[in-house]
Amino acid sequence: ERGESVGRGRTMADTSTYAGRVADRLHELRVKSGFSAEEIVERVNRFGYELTKHTYYGWERGRTQINFNALVPLKKALRIKTVGDMFPKQ
Repeated sequence: ERGESVGRGRTMADTSTYAGRVADRLHELRVKSGFSAEEIVERVNRFGYELTKHTYYGWERGRTQINFNALVPLKKALRIKTVGDMFPKQ
C-alpha cells in the first residue's frame, strides 16, 4: 500500500507505479550492499555529487526522482555494474 510504514519507520514506496518500483529497487540495492542510507550519502558525495540525507530518503521512498547527474556516483556508491541495474525491468 502507498505510504505504508514498515519496520524502523521506513515508509514504503508505492510499487504500483514505476517510480515506486525504482525507489524500492534503490532500497533493495542499498540493503544488499550492506551500507546504511547515511553511508550511501557519504559515498555519493565522495564520488562527486552533492547529496543530502533528505534528498536520498526522498529517492528511496519514491517521493522524488533521482537526479540524472547523480546516477553514476550512485552506481559507484552502491557498487553495482551499470546504472541500468538500478532500474526495475518492468
